[in-house]
Amino acid sequence: MITIKKTEEYVLLAPESSNFDESTAAAMEKAVAGLYSGEGRIHYIVDLDHVDTLSVAAVKLFDKIHKIALRESGIFCTVVNNDDVMDVMADNSAYELLMLSSVEEAVEVIYMHTQDSDYDDGDEDEMGDENDY
Repeated sequence: MITIKKTEEYVLLAPESSNFDESTAAAMEKAVAGLYSGEGRIHYIVDLDHVDTLSVAAVKLFDKIHKIALRESGIFCTVVNNDDVMDVMADNSAYELLMLSSVEEAVEVIYMHTQDSDYDDGDEDEMGDENDY
């Protein structure tokens, strides 16, 4: 139902069917729960490039993943080029989900996010906290 590709920086999830329905959403939710709680994964890309129909349950799942990623300073990206799928996401999400046109673009966004986070962490170590003065 879901193809999962893990790298050191991110997890790429892709539904195998063109119909992302409630059962596909449930399978993805189970996979993400294991990746997050078991492996500490916080950067996710969901490739919807081959999806023609998207259920509201899938969008609600995306909101959950987005919320987890935000809380853990991670990032959640979707790859979508189908206007109907974009409309379902925009109309049913509580957030402004990041919708990109290619997996490569999503990987670049995660890479830049990771670099910014690493840079910000380094500043605190070198300069100390504001309260140190």
